[in-house]
Parts: sequence; structure tokens; C-alpha cells
Amino acid sequence: MSIQVQRGEVWVQEVYYCMLQGRPRVTVFFSDQDKHDFIKAMTETKRRSQMKVYAFALLESQVHIVVSAPFRGLPQLLHTLREVYAAYFSKRNGRDGNVFLESYCERLCYTDRRLLQIIRYVHYLPVTFGHTHHPNLTRFTSHAAYLGDTRYPFVDSDEVLALISHDRAEARRQYQTLSSTAVSASELAQVFKPLVPDVPKATTTPPTLDEIASAVSQTKGVSLRVMQGKGRSAQAVAARRMLIATAVTEHHYPVTEVAEFLCVHHSYVSRLTFGKGPSA
Repeated sequence: MSIQVQRGEVWVQEVYYCMLQGRPRVTVFFSDQDKHDFIKAMTETKRRSQMKVYAFALLESQVHIVVSAPFRGLPQLLHTLREVYAAYFSKRNGRDGNVFLESYCERLCYTDRRLLQIIRYVHYLPVTFGHTHHPNLTRFTSHAAYLGDTRYPFVDSDEVLALISHDRAEARRQYQTLSSTAVSASELAQVFKPLVPDVPKATTTPPTLDEIASAVSQTKGVSLRVMQGKGRSAQAVAARRMLIATAVTEHHYPVTEVAEFLCVHHSYVSRLTFGKGPSA
């Protein structure tokens, strides 16, 4: 699930859980047909790229997806997805189709059996938010694809089911059993890789903010100068979010100190700390 070969070249694929958030006071989906259009946008984006889609759930103002993308290719992939949907939205509703925030939540996932937890989490979201009583009753999620429904052929469910069992019928039976209950916080935490793998966890001496920033720059390909600037591109926001999450939640730096380091207001750091939402 992490390597893809095309025309003799090897593409390193990474699997991400992402959440796209609608802009404030903007309707993301006016109708079920808009949701069908978003699904068409995912299909088209997959056709244009090396993306694989492992799970999705369309809520009223959010989209949750689990996808693979070439190394450092996620920002462009999500840009294409938003752009394709914007064209569908504008044509259908006669208004601006840029309904999603430019920034987004992302977490890098392990690609072994632990990946099942985030798949279950995404499929259970309509139950979590009180829209239905069981994932089997939901619409506009990829849950049905894991049970053998063919309405969403672009979902790469077979690769995930193979993590359960190579017997497809047995894998679906076990998945159905697992999907009937919510994913616990401890199970969900096991899905995600460390935000900055190259920065060791705090022992006696935590890494400095400069060291954390250097590791983020290597991981995200965004310089400290850009992170300390006013740029609001998806890449810059994602890099700042990683630096903030690592400094504040993993190494317990004060929000005010991180804000001073990034040359931003402390409220900005609070908003971008993971778990505070995607707005930037």
C-alpha cells in the first residue's frame, strides 16, 4: 500500500487522513446531488493522479477522507479535488464554488492493520454526529464499498480488507462486526505516525524550537522563513500546524513562546493546535 510503480518509476505513496472544512457561513452541499458531484470529483481526481481512496464520509460542512498520495503530493491532490468540485458546484448552483477553506487537517497514517481503525472512524462519523443509528444506514460514505456494494468502484477497499483476511468473504464478515462499534480514542491514536518522526520525544532535554522547525522543514519542504511569514497557502499552514502540534502538544512549549517564535498572535497558535479545528 506504500509503493506504486508506473512506467518504470517508483512512487513512494503515503496514506493520510484528511478533513476539509467548509468556509464559515457557506453551504458546502445544497442537495444530495451536490454530494454526488463531490463523489464524481473524487473519481476524476483519482483518474488524474496517483491517488488511492480508502475511505470517505460527506457531512454537512465537512469532508473526511483517507487517501494515499505520492510523497509530498497531498497539497496538490487536495487542490485538484477542491478545484474540480468547485466547477461542478458553480455550474449546478450558479455561485462561487470555492466552498472549502484553503487549510485542512491532515495526519499521516500507518499502512498496516492499524489503518482499519481510521477507516472505521470515518465510516462511523454519521453515527457520532447523530445523523443515523448505524453505519449500514448511512449515505455518502464508503462503508458500503467494504460490504461489497459496487456503487463506489473508485474506493480501494480490497487493499484494506486484505489486512483482515485474504478470504474476501471472511474479511467482510469481520469488518462488518468491527464497524458496528465506535473507535475508541486509544485505538485512533495508534493509527497516526508521529508528526515529526525525526525529532525524538522529550527525555531530559526537549528539542529546541529551531530543531523542531528544521525537522518540519525537512518533512514538509517549507522553510522556517515561510512558516514565519504571512503566507496562507496549504503547504505553509500545514507546516505551521505540524510545528505547533509538535512544540505545544508533544513537548509542552507555552503557546505564547511558540507564537513569538512564529511571529504570530497567540490565538493563531491556539487555533492551529491539533484538536482545535482546521480554521487558520
